Amino acid sequence: MNFKALLLSLSTVVIYTAVSAQDRIIKMNGTSVEAKVIEIDSRVISYNKADNIDGPVYKIAKSDVEKIEYENGTEEVFNKRRTIRDNVDNKNYGNNVIAFAPLQVNNGGIGVGLSYERLLDKKGIIAFYLPVTASFRGESVSTIGPTQ
Repeated sequence: MNFKALLLSLSTVVIYTAVSAQDRIIKMNGTSVEAKVIEIDSRVISYNKADNIDGPVYKIAKSDVEKIEYENGTEEVFNKRRTIRDNVDNKNYGNNVIAFAPLQVNNGGIGVGLSYERLLDKKGIIAFYLPVTASFRGESVSTIGPTQ
């Protein structure tokens, strides 16, 4: 093996080690920062950016961080990102939902509404929905021409 090939192989290993030897800070908004975590205190996480390890120390509020994935493969979760689905999943309504609308307004007039919904899959994405509306029309009097 010649010297150039050995130097190229050695530099590839060093670059790969430098790139993989970093932590990843995942923020609550879903973006991530390649970094080297320096310190975690009760409210703030201090880190250096991975592309400038000897550069300035950056700080981020712990409340803005979902988790940190460390270079050794472990991760530390600080906050769970909440979605609309999480709010719905925490409530167990069952597979059958009946709803009553005491005031329903549509083209037919004012009335009442009743609906039935049956969830068809385990995730609650596909459903059968059957709305029923009963409208009450009042007598309307309209006149054309002069009235007496």
